[in-house]
Amino acid sequence: MSKLSDWYENLDPKTKAYLEKQPIWHNSDLIKASIGGAVVGFLVGIVVGYQLGWQPVVTVFKPIVG
Repeated sequence: MSKLSDWYENLDPKTKAYLEKQPIWHNSDLIKASIGGAVVGFLVGIVVGYQLGWQPVVTVFKPIVG
């Protein structure tokens, strides 16, 4: 038996019943993870898109401006 299985088997029956009813993810956890992922994705998208989008503009206008 693993340590985790051994630990779980030695729990009080009331504690086991309580833990079996608990969800792994709560709604607030999912909302926080979604917002965090969206913010990080948006920031990475800005950095990558700005670099890829700005480079052609600089190469076009640099010879004109000097």
